[in-house]
Amino acid sequence: MRDETDLQYPNPPAHVQTYVRVLGSELAVDFLMAFGGAQLYIAPNPKKRSPVSEIARTLHVSDVSVRSWLKKQPLDPRQKSLF
Repeated sequence: MRDETDLQYPNPPAHVQTYVRVLGSELAVDFLMAFGGAQLYIAPNPKKRSPVSEIARTLHVSDVSVRSWLKKQPLDPRQKSLF
């Protein structure tokens, strides 16, 4: 039986090769799945992100899109507030 540390990954494409070299294969995959294809903005004074920003980051969409989706949904009185 193979151990997960024995996994062999194919050679990464040139545009992600630096991430794999610096982070290692498994961490690079996690990083790229979380942030790949999305703009990454690092604020000068970072603060905790809002729940809307977290949803947007997870779905790889803008926070404006998430806000518009939330506005379109009628409120169900049985649903507790997320914010």
